[in-house]
Amino acid sequence: VYVGPSVTPYTEEGGGLFPSFRLYEKDGVYANSSHSILDHSTFILNLTKVDASKTPVWEKEYSAREAYSMTGLHPSDWADLIQRMETDDSLVQKYYTYRHHSVGNGVCDASCKKSLICGMKSSRTSDPSQCE
Repeated sequence: VYVGPSVTPYTEEGGGLFPSFRLYEKDGVYANSSHSILDHSTFILNLTKVDASKTPVWEKEYSAREAYSMTGLHPSDWADLIQRMETDDSLVQKYYTYRHHSVGNGVCDASCKKSLICGMKSSRTSDPSQCE
């Protein structure tokens, strides 16, 4: 399941996010199409820049395939990303940064990494036993 980001800057944690939206690239409309999601690109409205320039400009933040060096967005591709993240802290940090819409929420430490990867594996961050 793909869930798009929020266009509102509110978060339950009390911090803020840049408004954002996501465009999905889907295998085309033709006979025998797989209708698979081929890639997605996320765009942000950097509120810091808007405050300074008084001009709203939506910027491409990232493409999933480019940012994470993925060959596709199938479950096996996401599983491969998780495996690479388990040993590559810079990849974890990139994922964490994009997850927070490049606002700059600091470094994803060991505890953050464990929780992040657990959530990716199980979609149940409230039940860490799923990741052990």
